Amino acid sequence: MEIQEIIMEALHFPFNNITSLAVYLVLGIIVALIAILTGVTGMFGISQTSGTITIISLIGIILCLIIYFIINGYELDIIKSGINRSSDAPSIDITRQTLNGVKLFVVQIIYFIIPVLITLISALVFTKWVTALIACVIFIIFGFIETMGECRLAQTEDLNHALKINEAFGDIQRIGVTKVVVTIIAVAVIYVVITNVFNGIFGFINQDLGTIVSVIVAIYLVFFENRATGLLYSDIN
Repeated sequence: MEIQEIIMEALHFPFNNITSLAVYLVLGIIVALIAILTGVTGMFGISQTSGTITIISLIGIILCLIIYFIINGYELDIIKSGINRSSDAPSIDITRQTLNGVKLFVVQIIYFIIPVLITLISALVFTKWVTALIACVIFIIFGFIETMGECRLAQTEDLNHALKINEAFGDIQRIGVTKVVVTIIAVAVIYVVITNVFNGIFGFINQDLGTIVSVIVAIYLVFFENRATGLLYSDIN
């Protein structure tokens, strides 16, 4: 697919799957309610005076993590729908999506261990400005490679397949370096523009309304971003 086709199809995809958007919204609301009701949000606040973590808060953290992994797994399925060029959004499959969400978490950690280590080593050798420049370049490069790793995981659900960093880098070359870079940058720019426009307009009108709209827009953009990623990777098939 051409870059313009990927972007336009990804922008329309959420509107064609309103029910799935609603399901995703409900999952997000559940996480927020659990975090508030079990005191998770207060644990890290400035006003927190007690060092004791209550059992209720621990339960809240565990429940939030489980739903977080479900959401991650669901996002992987959106990527997979793009890879397969399916017009339908995925349904909820709690067990499988939780496991895949954990795998995605592992992938994200492993892919960014290398740039972190390079940055730490650079800090011992170079000045802070040179280190910052090196870190910026390395993290951007590995960000692109990690995106391919996510696609490999979405396609196969195989953690070992996703963690083959050299092959993930090869995927960028197979798709086309320019195409990958331009598409991901375009998605990021659209993400920022839409977020700022809606937050600015509705936040100016009413703060509460702005908060509600920002949540809905954020969910729409999650669908858009992951769909575009999957469609980009579909060129390998």
